[in-house]
Amino acid sequence: MSANGVTAVVSPTQSPKPIQDSSATGLTSNEARTRLDKDGPNAMPDSSAHPFRNALMKFWAPVPWLLEASVVLELALHKYYEAAIIAALLGKL
Repeated sequence: MSANGVTAVVSPTQSPKPIQDSSATGLTSNEARTRLDKDGPNAMPDSSAHPFRNALMKFWAPVPWLLEASVVLELALHKYYEAAIIAALLGKL
């Protein structure tokens, strides 16, 4: 897209020409400020999730729910060894 908002049409055999060739000299301070105001900073937003949230999300699914219910049931039946084994399996998900 050119500076005036019009897109140039280029045939497949042609290569598009840059609007301004600033590769050898770099941008002037005014041009850099203009581009920063117009387009914003050259940065990607941080989309990574927090590690604690990732750990908690492992427990938010049907299989972990079943294992959690099994641990509670085993504890209610005083089967502590079985509850510990199921809890260990739940921790490895």
